[in-house]
Amino acid sequence: MGAVVTVTGIVFVGILDLVTGVEVRVYPLYFLPLSVGAWTMGRRGAWAGSLLAAVAWYVSALARRHEHPVTIAYLDLDNFKSVNDLLGHRRGDDLLGTAAQAIRAALRGSDCAARVGGDEFVICLPETGEAGARVVLNRVFVSLSSAIHAPPCSVSVSIGAVAWSKPPATVEAMILAADELMYDAKRTGKNAVRVIFCEPG
Repeated sequence: MGAVVTVTGIVFVGILDLVTGVEVRVYPLYFLPLSVGAWTMGRRGAWAGSLLAAVAWYVSALARRHEHPVTIAYLDLDNFKSVNDLLGHRRGDDLLGTAAQAIRAALRGSDCAARVGGDEFVICLPETGEAGARVVLNRVFVSLSSAIHAPPCSVSVSIGAVAWSKPPATVEAMILAADELMYDAKRTGKNAVRVIFCEPG
């Protein structure tokens, strides 16, 4: 669960570890526009709240205000269904835990990630343009590729990311753009990272 504490008008949201439930970092959320209470994320559960969206909203609002870049990435484990079908859901659960740990290990302290359902994850990279996003997400790709082994299943990872010089008004638009780019990676052979730069206008 995610703890929400208000101090002198500032809302602090504690983001918990993707798997273990241990609090790993705290973000201040000013003028929080979303209803954020307890946040839970079971290893097989769907995204049970809007905490990542709230953090992404805060980061993108600051990026628009100060004209700083921000990157949103959407990540999907290729052929994950075959793990559940052939090896069972317990093995699938273990693989998701391994994937979460690999993602966490590859990210910087200021980055935020959450599982958003099934075998999909969203990553928010504050203060990060296209070049920086390529470095971080290639590190995530390598970390995952070396960690997610489930023979005889062939599991890989597809990542789509959009680096915004000025983010759009909604987090949903940012996530949708990254999601579409992730599917482009899947359509062109899977097991790839796609990063583009988006400039307003």
